[in-house]
Amino acid sequence: MSDDGPGSNRSCGCCGGGIFGSVGCVLAALLSWKVNHSILWALIHGALSWFYVAWHWLQHGELLP
Repeated sequence: MSDDGPGSNRSCGCCGGGIFGSVGCVLAALLSWKVNHSILWALIHGALSWFYVAWHWLQHGELLP
């Protein structure tokens, strides 16, 4: 039986969780904004996090915006 109460530190698993998930989400959104200049695409790519960062790196050959 799991305890998912207010004191629980379980996450949904989205974006890997923790500091690396947050960094990946922000980096993906920044890279997306640089390419598309669209808030909608930045949100979508931010949700994809490190998957979009890796794809962007393979397609464009750059990792930092």
